[in-house]
Amino acid sequence: MNNPIQKIAAVNSAAITMGSREIADLCVKRHDHVLRDIRAMLISLYGEEEVQNGLPDRDKMEAFFEKMGWGIDSPDLGNGRVAGIRVQRDARGFVAEICLDHNHTMTLVSGYNVKLRKAIIDKWQELESQVAAPPALTPAEMFLQNAQAMVAVERRQLAQAQELARISESVDTLMLGAMTLTERPANSEAITHIRHRMLQKYQLPARIVDLVMRQMPYSPKPAGMVRNHREEAQGTSYAVYWVKDVNTTFNRFVRDCKRVTATKVTHPDIDERFTLAPGAED
Repeated sequence: MNNPIQKIAAVNSAAITMGSREIADLCVKRHDHVLRDIRAMLISLYGEEEVQNGLPDRDKMEAFFEKMGWGIDSPDLGNGRVAGIRVQRDARGFVAEICLDHNHTMTLVSGYNVKLRKAIIDKWQELESQVAAPPALTPAEMFLQNAQAMVAVERRQLAQAQELARISESVDTLMLGAMTLTERPANSEAITHIRHRMLQKYQLPARIVDLVMRQMPYSPKPAGMVRNHREEAQGTSYAVYWVKDVNTTFNRFVRDCKRVTATKVTHPDIDERFTLAPGAED
């Protein structure tokens, strides 16, 4: 974990535990003896009678660990069953270390002599003071923390703006659908007329006209929906656009085109070459 901010957060949020190896060092005891004491304590606290009786010590312990869901080493190992106990195993599957929280550590050492209990208590106070008083941030870490906070705020603002735009577009669509016109307004045109007009003016293919009208960041919004009165249309409606908005959109689109041959151009938002009248982009 190289990120200093994440490191500080982890120190503050991680539960304090003490491993059996550290207990052995502090109490000047063999680690296997400490493991034996921990196993005996856990079985006494949580073991069931059928696990406690009738099995050799190692088999008894393994059967108990299986019952407690401590068969493998994982972040939530056993904690769903008994909080504050974490079992770590080696590559062979044997118990390598058992980590205990404050309550279980104090329960374990209550049977030790006074000096050993004092050593454990002193160590716990040291661990708790480290969590209570995390290391002071360096100027670089403070700058990084502020920068990360600003990035988080900007991302939230961007997400909110995108959501507002989506809602606004949905509202516009609903309003258009609710206000179907019986006649096409003056100075407006349908997509079929726009395709024909842009072909005559710029030699643009119909598929490019459709992309410009519907998929560009600056595509014009419909002026309204007009009911199609032709019998074969069966009461459907079609979108119309203000002529001035269409002209503004295509003027901008054409200016952004880059000529690659006498008749072909490219555009940053379109993944193909297409026809454009010579000199139209000038």
